[in-house]
Amino acid sequence: LRSVGVQVEVDLPGVGANLADHPGVDLDSGWRGGADYGPILHSIATFRSSTARGGGPDMMFWASDPAGEELRFYFDPILLRPASRGSVRLPSADPTEPPRIELPGVRDHADVDRLVEGYRRGLELANRPEIRRLSLEPPPPDPGSEAALRRVVADNAYSIPHVVGTCAMGPSPEHGAVVDSRGRVHGVSGLSVIDASIMPKPPSGFPHIVTIMIAEHLAQQPTKGQ
Repeated sequence: LRSVGVQVEVDLPGVGANLADHPGVDLDSGWRGGADYGPILHSIATFRSSTARGGGPDMMFWASDPAGEELRFYFDPILLRPASRGSVRLPSADPTEPPRIELPGVRDHADVDRLVEGYRRGLELANRPEIRRLSLEPPPPDPGSEAALRRVVADNAYSIPHVVGTCAMGPSPEHGAVVDSRGRVHGVSGLSVIDASIMPKPPSGFPHIVTIMIAEHLAQQPTKGQ
């Protein structure tokens, strides 16, 4: 704040930090079909990578329902529990100027490792006879070497986006927390944040349902003293 000429009232270094996202990589199976202008549906299959830590899945395949004018069927590997982090910062003191958002991408080495593993599994699915019988075009070629596959992942990773985390919940501002367990901003009376930004880590799935649950729960909490 001081760097853009804004006076600091409460020092919370975690504000705008810890931006997390779900990165993915396109993997086109080669299927082509006729136009369908109905609702777009998605099938999701979650799984654990060989290096997953803790409980729950850390990866998923986002199998898109073919829809639109250029119909394709994808097995996109998506990283649900990434280590990479980005940020949101102010470019100036002008409140009408958009913030400077730096998406996390896949800057962490471990994130690339897991997406590489997911991509290889996706290639196995795309080459299954059940898919090949329905496909007019071949799937992407296997890059072969580990180094080549890492380049494919690093060069083609995209944001879904499922951004969370820039006002992370936690007990201590010194460790990056912005709000407490009830969404109240540390050190500020009468101010709460109740949205996806208070998730300290991305959920192992799409965040919209979690955001609704957070809002429903915290909206019912007493506000005495705040």
